Amino acid sequence: HTGYKQRTHDIELLGNLAGEQHALMVDVLPKTEPEEKHLFDLLKRAYIDARYSMSYRISSTELATLQAQVLVLAERVREACLEKIATFCGANALRKDGHGIARLERGRAEPSSVRCGASREGRNCLRG
Repeated sequence: HTGYKQRTHDIELLGNLAGEQHALMVDVLPKTEPEEKHLFDLLKRAYIDARYSMSYRISSTELATLQAQVLVLAERVREACLEKIATFCGANALRKDGHGIARLERGRAEPSSVRCGASREGRNCLRG
């Protein structure tokens, strides 16, 4: 981690940068077919146009398709983040809860300069 924070809302650029950081982020929102390009453009334009332009239109089918893609993106981000956290806290610090969701477990960190605590949600990892 370099401390660099990208100052853009361009989801295409952010997607490319995320893909450079983790393989799970590559091609989450595909743009190879014309319909995929159309959906990506709708998503990209939604950031501004959906709020400020009365001409922005999206069908319920398009919205449902994008929703499914964004949910996949969210899950991939979660998996990539947990994988990175495990490099700090150790794989033993992660456990699955009753819903199959990986969480950090208090007191399970491997010995290192990093210690893992558990917030109410069981997600914080603190340098010790």
